[in-house]
Amino acid sequence: MTVEDILKNSFVITNGGIRLEQFKRTFDAVGLNSSLVREWRACMIPGEGILGHAVAMYSCVRYAQEQKMPFVLVFEDDVVPSDNAKEELLKAFENKPKDCVCLSLGWSYDSDPQPDKEFSLRSDRRRVYGLNAVVLFGNEGYETFLREWEKNGRSDIVVSNFAGSYMTNKSYFTQHTIGGSMNLPPGWTLDRELEKIVDKEASDRYKKAVAEIEKQKLENSIHIAYAVDVKGPGAMQFCDQLIVSLYSLLKTKKRDDNLIIYIFYNQIPSDTIISCQQLEREDFKILFKKIPNNLMALFDKMAGRNPAGITRVFCGVTLTRFWLSILLPETVKKVIYMDADTLCRHPISELWKVDLKDNLIGAPTGIINEYGFYSGTIILNLDGMRKEKELSIENFSKFCLENSAKFYLPDQTSMNRFFAGRILKIDSGWIYPPTVGANDPDLEKAPMWHFYNSPKPTRIDKDDYGKSILVWNRLLNEANQLIRLKLYSNK
Repeated sequence: MTVEDILKNSFVITNGGIRLEQFKRTFDAVGLNSSLVREWRACMIPGEGILGHAVAMYSCVRYAQEQKMPFVLVFEDDVVPSDNAKEELLKAFENKPKDCVCLSLGWSYDSDPQPDKEFSLRSDRRRVYGLNAVVLFGNEGYETFLREWEKNGRSDIVVSNFAGSYMTNKSYFTQHTIGGSMNLPPGWTLDRELEKIVDKEASDRYKKAVAEIEKQKLENSIHIAYAVDVKGPGAMQFCDQLIVSLYSLLKTKKRDDNLIIYIFYNQIPSDTIISCQQLEREDFKILFKKIPNNLMALFDKMAGRNPAGITRVFCGVTLTRFWLSILLPETVKKVIYMDADTLCRHPISELWKVDLKDNLIGAPTGIINEYGFYSGTIILNLDGMRKEKELSIENFSKFCLENSAKFYLPDQTSMNRFFAGRILKIDSGWIYPPTVGANDPDLEKAPMWHFYNSPKPTRIDKDDYGKSILVWNRLLNEANQLIRLKLYSNK
């Protein structure tokens, strides 16, 4: 018998949500394939969590009996497996006594024994069989459980008093909700000192599991970055563009995608930061990061006043995208950079899946052909940039100081010149520039719009500017409505 054979006969009692997500991640982290564990929906009984679980456990065992399963392993969705749970699970099956009809893989200390109470515990040590992870073997196990359940009601007490039960000497599946959130029958109390001792191992294991979850979450997340400098008379319009871009990411994201968004800024109104933060969810994090003053001064020096348009002065923040390899932690291996005047029409995960191979940048062509690759939305191989010697950030800084102020588009031309040969071509149809006053048939098919042409999108209520601006305005209204609702509910 293999661990996979065991898990194919297992269920997790759950109502989904964060607890089920954590269950899957903690199991996968120690090599237990959570996809083999079938979900068994718990019964929702308000204020009666124990009863709801007991009913679900009862129906699950009935199902196993009806299906003539050789055994059934039932998990609660708030368990954390130990590091060696995979090996110990197999050992427990191999070494169980011959007459064992109930095997407990997770135990806990419950309440003080109360002999005069209906639900009394046999052991004055208060160590009881928990339903964290319990195995029932064959029809004898099922019949005994169902019969005892009808007498006692609480599944954990049934298992604790189970004739022919066997308990491992360690808890390999520990409930992380043990403690303050434990539901106890009336009149039962917890010995807090004993709880501290018993829970230390579970607590340590849980903290380690949470750290592993966060690590996996970070590795599996889609990382997106913006760079903004919002000031002057056009500040409000630019803030609107940022909010629409963020909201379009949220509106189009796939259900299972986890997005972490970094907004680097030199100046930005505090109201805009507060508004953007109202769009946050557990799977849609927005982090604002101030660009260090010394780095911002360097960017401004690099951008300079270009010779192609004497009155046109580029804000150095446009160069921030190429410094993301040092501005973001080394745990972030790849990032999609987006200008704030972009609007997503398809899930950004479609762009994230592009394999850069050994290239340092992925960028579309065909938008501003004379400058080669377009830099308004690009994928950056941060891990590769950190390892490069000739194409290091130090050498890029030197190149920009010597050349970028000469270019009409300092950021875009610098990228094309310096990283030539290490840029992967992305389908130019991915990012589309809407034309004011036109209803281009190709517009509908484009996964992303970039309003880099003038005039930029602004608040209007008529169709003189074409469909793209109307779509932009509709998203702005939806986003602002959501923001106002969140702000109001937080008061």
